[in-house]
Amino acid sequence: MASAGSLVVRRQLGAKLRQLRIAAGKSLADVDAASLGSKAKLSRIESGKGPVKIADVRALCWLYGVSDETTDALTALAPGTQQDDWWEAYGTAVVPDWFGLYAGLEAAASRIRAFEPQLVHGLVQTEDYARAAISADSRLGADVVEQRVKFRLERQRTSEIADRRRRVV
Repeated sequence: MASAGSLVVRRQLGAKLRQLRIAAGKSLADVDAASLGSKAKLSRIESGKGPVKIADVRALCWLYGVSDETTDALTALAPGTQQDDWWEAYGTAVVPDWFGLYAGLEAAASRIRAFEPQLVHGLVQTEDYARAAISADSRLGADVVEQRVKFRLERQRTSEIADRRRRVV
C-alpha cells in the first residue's frame, strides 16, 4: 500500500486527541494551565497543521486519563507526522494546499468512486490526455503545465487504486 503521508496521519492523530480532550471534559485553557502547551500549539496539533512530538502525545494522554494501550497506539502515529509528503516538493503552484489532503487521502484509499462526465479521472489519465487537460487553462505557463503533468503521473504511481487498475487491465 502506498504511504498515507504525514498530512493524513497528522489529521487522524489530531482528531483523535481532540476527541479524547472533549471526552475528558478538558478545554484548551485546561491544557494551557497544565503547562502542556499553549492554546495555539494545541490548536495546530488538533487540526493537523504540524508535526507532533511523542512527548506531547504522551503528556496529553496523561492529562486526559487515557489508557496505556491507547497512549501507545497514538504515540506510534507521532513519528509519521514529521515526514514530508511526496507531493510537497512540487510547491503550491503545482499542488495547492487544499489538494494536498486529497492526494494523501487518495493515496491511502482502498477504493475511490468518482463520477466525472466531462473529464477522465486523474488517476487513469494518460500523459498526453493530462497535458491537454491541464494546458486548457491558458493562465498556466508551460513549466507549470509540465510540473502538473509530472505530479499527476506521480499520483498514479503512488495510488494503490491505480496500481490495482494497472494489474486488471
